[in-house]
Amino acid sequence: MDKNQIRDKVEKLVKELAGAQQVRTMYSQDHDLTRKSVNKLFYILEDLLFIKDEITIGIIGDEFAFEKEPFYDISAKIKGFIDHLKEIDALKISFLKGVSKEEITEFVGILAMNIETLNKTGGLEQRFESSNIKNIAFGKIGYRKKSDEDIIVENIANIAKRNFENGEDVLKEIAGNILESKNIDLSKIKSFVSGIMNNLLTNKSSLLILTAVKTHDEYSFVHNINVAIFSLLQAESLSLEQRYINEIGVAALLHDVGKLSIPGEILRKDTALTDEEFKIIKSHPVFGAKILLESPDINPLASIVAFEHHVRYNLSGYPERLFNDKTNLATMIVTISDVYDALRSKRAYAGEMAPEKTYEQMIEQSGRDFNEDLLTNFFNLIGVYPPGTLVELNTGEIGLVIKESALDNKRPQLEILYDNKGGVLKEPYSFNLLEKDPKTGEFKKTILHSIIPTEKFLVPEKYR
Repeated sequence: MDKNQIRDKVEKLVKELAGAQQVRTMYSQDHDLTRKSVNKLFYILEDLLFIKDEITIGIIGDEFAFEKEPFYDISAKIKGFIDHLKEIDALKISFLKGVSKEEITEFVGILAMNIETLNKTGGLEQRFESSNIKNIAFGKIGYRKKSDEDIIVENIANIAKRNFENGEDVLKEIAGNILESKNIDLSKIKSFVSGIMNNLLTNKSSLLILTAVKTHDEYSFVHNINVAIFSLLQAESLSLEQRYINEIGVAALLHDVGKLSIPGEILRKDTALTDEEFKIIKSHPVFGAKILLESPDINPLASIVAFEHHVRYNLSGYPERLFNDKTNLATMIVTISDVYDALRSKRAYAGEMAPEKTYEQMIEQSGRDFNEDLLTNFFNLIGVYPPGTLVELNTGEIGLVIKESALDNKRPQLEILYDNKGGVLKEPYSFNLLEKDPKTGEFKKTILHSIIPTEKFLVPEKYR
């Protein structure tokens, strides 16, 4: 859907919203005409929110507008609706990905109330806050008691969390389908990949923080989601065709489906594997490729990646047999993501590896296990200390990495959380590690090392 198609769809949304409000003023919530109008709104939003994480429409002067461009024709036809929204101080309406029919039904019901009825029930603010609506927001948003910037940041973070959690649900369903010999639902996978891409384009730091702070091992659903996120990040940075980027995302999410054939006691064994057990583990790429090849809707690229993701750049690793003299580009991308997340994850038989140690180990293997250019690009994208990493500074302070640096992958932007005595700062502050003392020309602060979150040093709840 291009920009013009999106705009046409949003204009239809405005028209149907005005119509639904009018219907609801005349009929009950359960009336057939009300249900039909809600269904129309829901299906329009479903199409739009497949492409974008948020659709915001607002009133500028006497016209409805989308992305600051007014809808002159439709606005003239729904002047009464616009006047009503201005009267109840609903000058901006945002629909977020995940909005349900139930929320739309309740929302339209609130819009259908006249100003007198609203005031008797405490006004729009009270009515909205007492509702079950979570994925629709009103403006003027004075009653939110937060700055516009805070609201934007919070919305982005919450959307990222919802997409991440949706990925876990999708993978659970996929696992169930495979174990029950049912077809994999590709539409849900594509929806998840689309949501992740939107997050990466809007604010990748929010998503990268989640990959760092969610505890997991390399066999969990979280690991597969992280691999998909890192792979999409790499693919997008290479300016590949969007269709191919999406297929890489699908392949990354499904790269480990073959592990469904491996007994859990082997996967999570807390001691060294026997030769026989490791042989069983090494069979999972073949099983995965077979599962995906037999799934009618899945692009063959996913089975290629599942088969090759343990084959290294120099063709070592497993399975031993390859039909080409090099692995697929998608495989090279997914392999970097897979190894990185596996090394830093809390595996059953090994301790969590600090991100700077993971960086050092992978750089040592560059050109042998990984394509050198792709690996350099990967660490330029996420940094040595990726967003979500707690670090100790040479000043004794503790901070959280909140944004990578495009200029120096070892000097990200931080939020300083603890003072040099380990005390919690009442007012945490942002600091860019590229900042230098103008007198000496030296960097003001430098990372000594990363630290594992503990009860003493926690990652703030807003980031988790």
